[in-house]
Amino acid sequence: MSSLQNPYVRIQVQNSDWNKQVSKITIVVHTEGQWESSSLSNNHVTQYLSLAGGGTVQINERHVDEDDINGRFEMVSRNYSYDQSRSMITDFDIPLHPQQRPTVRAIYNIISGGGFNDFCFAPGGMGCRHWHITIVALYEMNGWAIAFSAIGLLDNLSFLYSRAAERVPTSIKPGTFDVDAAQELAQTTWQNMETQVETSLQPMILQRQTLASLSHNLDNNPRLAAQQLQQLQNRGWVLRNSAAVRSSLAAAQRDEAATRARLETIMTVLEEMKRLSEARSEE
Repeated sequence: MSSLQNPYVRIQVQNSDWNKQVSKITIVVHTEGQWESSSLSNNHVTQYLSLAGGGTVQINERHVDEDDINGRFEMVSRNYSYDQSRSMITDFDIPLHPQQRPTVRAIYNIISGGGFNDFCFAPGGMGCRHWHITIVALYEMNGWAIAFSAIGLLDNLSFLYSRAAERVPTSIKPGTFDVDAAQELAQTTWQNMETQVETSLQPMILQRQTLASLSHNLDNNPRLAAQQLQQLQNRGWVLRNSAAVRSSLAAAQRDEAATRARLETIMTVLEEMKRLSEARSEE
């Protein structure tokens, strides 16, 4: 087993695991204990690489202790599956391209070689969600994970999870990467996510506007509404009656609102990343 002794690095990967192909990547939300005055729990996020032929490698970035918010990067071979972790609350698979699955070594190289192991958590020790979303965005950039994987993870990690209570919304608090090139690339990955969401928003706006116009004309100009409905049906839309139109409009409005909220979250994280980078450069 390879091992490197360093308070900020823990690499204990079996020699036989390094060149194994990763068959699945799973993000796991763990409990760190229930709050004293609530049924909610503190969370910590790790990821498990499921290996072809069995076994897993766990990837973890956590602050060293309560007084040191510098991150410790851990990559450890496990003889159990992620769903056998006693602290697991929930999990999210990252969809991989079937023909582009990385090896354990390739993942280590992109994280450690790129400086993404050197991470400073936000005050209060927050930042593991931000770190894992950024790493998954890197997997996307390298062609391992399918498009929108990081955005899907952002959606899932925007909640606090507990065993004894329903999930509740939480914010994504970014930390900073000590290596300038890593910090710059991290910001690029989040900017790419921003572009993805902005691009996906445009057809949603058009769909909502089209349905809103049709819904309005159903009440005020039935003849024009009939023409619009025929045109939409010719384009493959399934809208059999006015109830279906209004139901589709409500769904389109919800989707657009959720996408706008997602975009606002990404923009907020980017602004905070920029602020933290500027603050570090002035130290």
